[in-house]
Amino acid sequence: MNIYNTRGGLTYEMRGRYLELLENDKWRFFELHVIKYDPYQVSRLREMDCLEVSILGMYIDLIQESIGSETRYLYQLVTYLGKKDYQDAWEFNDHITDYQKFGFQDIQSVLTFCEENWGIVASDFKPQSETSIP
Repeated sequence: MNIYNTRGGLTYEMRGRYLELLENDKWRFFELHVIKYDPYQVSRLREMDCLEVSILGMYIDLIQESIGSETRYLYQLVTYLGKKDYQDAWEFNDHITDYQKFGFQDIQSVLTFCEENWGIVASDFKPQSETSIP
């Protein structure tokens, strides 16, 4: 399934990037983040000696393989355990445990990983406003 339409936006099948899932009497939260990948930008950041501290560099560090020439976006899946009953972001963040990040070069790899590990499919992701993430 192609998750992105021709303009690069999410299709209806994947209308959000957030998810909460009850796991062993605890809530596991998921956040899917995306960044545009541009080899020219990578080269420029390297020349300025700041790739490692850039947001793009942080995404690249999560990828455990060389990035393909056809790659246009990088994806970061963040997952953690938390409590649903906090509306204040500071309080919510103070109670997060088991924080993990994973990097991917394409959306299909993200979705395959999610399905294999948690049984999650594209349509399970929602807008942040439909989750308990403040």
